[in-house]
Amino acid sequence: MGKGKTKGRSGSKAHTHSYFRIAGKYTPCWRCADPDCRHFVYVAQENVIVGRNSICWECHEKFELDDEAMKEDQPRCGSCRHPETRVIGVDIDEIMREKSKLLTFGQSDDKVEVIEPDDVE
Repeated sequence: MGKGKTKGRSGSKAHTHSYFRIAGKYTPCWRCADPDCRHFVYVAQENVIVGRNSICWECHEKFELDDEAMKEDQPRCGSCRHPETRVIGVDIDEIMREKSKLLTFGQSDDKVEVIEPDDVE
């Protein structure tokens, strides 16, 4: 088999699964959403996939499945489940420039009068 065409035991292509829960009239299971993948795990054995990587249904990034994600029919990563803790794109250089301005404030040729607490009326 050529490079990049690795297949799993089930004959599916090697990839990160995007799990979703099927709760039909038959035995409920977790299945991969990739149409070329036949991977599934019965819900009764879901502890087998806790700790494995999956694709988040909201942001489509890879994340590790945990007990909280497994409570959802379409598991999402921690950042999507708790958006208040999400790290947004930050320009660290801009932050450092602003901090630098604050640190150098008052270090010019201008004289600053310091008022001691004893001098206050």
